[in-house]
Amino acid sequence: MPATIIDSVELVWDLARERPTLGGALVLRQEGEIMARRNAASLLNVHLISSEKNRQAAEHLAEIVFASSAFLFQINYSAPSVHAWPSPDSRSTPGFSYFGFSRLLALYAENDQPPRLAWNATWQSRAQHTRARFSGRLFCVHLRSVPPFLTEESNADGPTWDAFFATHARPGSLDFLLLGNDPLPIGLTPRSGVSRAIDLGLDLATQLALVGCADGFLGMASGLCTAANLSDTPHVIFKHPVHHADEMARELGDADRFAFAGPCQRLWRRECNSSSLDEALTLISA
Repeated sequence: MPATIIDSVELVWDLARERPTLGGALVLRQEGEIMARRNAASLLNVHLISSEKNRQAAEHLAEIVFASSAFLFQINYSAPSVHAWPSPDSRSTPGFSYFGFSRLLALYAENDQPPRLAWNATWQSRAQHTRARFSGRLFCVHLRSVPPFLTEESNADGPTWDAFFATHARPGSLDFLLLGNDPLPIGLTPRSGVSRAIDLGLDLATQLALVGCADGFLGMASGLCTAANLSDTPHVIFKHPVHHADEMARELGDADRFAFAGPCQRLWRRECNSSSLDEALTLISA
């Protein structure tokens, strides 16, 4: 990126505080975009604090998350100033996390503008081109399926989702597109009307941008779902009641959506079963 641009927002991505994650990178990008708009800046200047062990993974993730932003970005390895975001005090707080929404909620309280990821023209065009391949309604889905594959860790239950797709998938009328590269949950059978993004050759940045072009989004809580949280797309995200229960209580209280969420955007801390999936589909189809 051009080094002559001086109107920038200074961000700190400190991997000594937390390992690099997709959700954490998306939240940091969104925080930077909000401040860039507020300060009429055009560059996200990301100070990467990392060991050699994590640097390659972080740089790869940055090329997916930050390079797809409507704002220019550059990574550097210099020491951040005291004015960098998140602040030194925030980063030293016990329980600090990049993928938490506490800072986004505070920024929203200041300006009343809901956080919405801004995609650059390249990935927005790719997402819209992909959307045009589906003639009817398109609902993006992320089925978290990572070891130890427990539903208590918000992993998807294959038979539950399989029955849901069997009931509702109608090719050309209502299509579901599975995002991410998670293995299919055991008990989920491929069927017409349910496609996989990796089978369509979609890179991850295009998948993330596509969430904002879809008619709706359903999924198990994960970093990828952050793209839905930070979009206008109707969505329901399921998080098992015992998964990160304390963190969710701090950020949501008793609510089932974030303060910046729209009326058809929910985070449900309940078990994902057939009745709740049907309820979720009805909500996001309204």
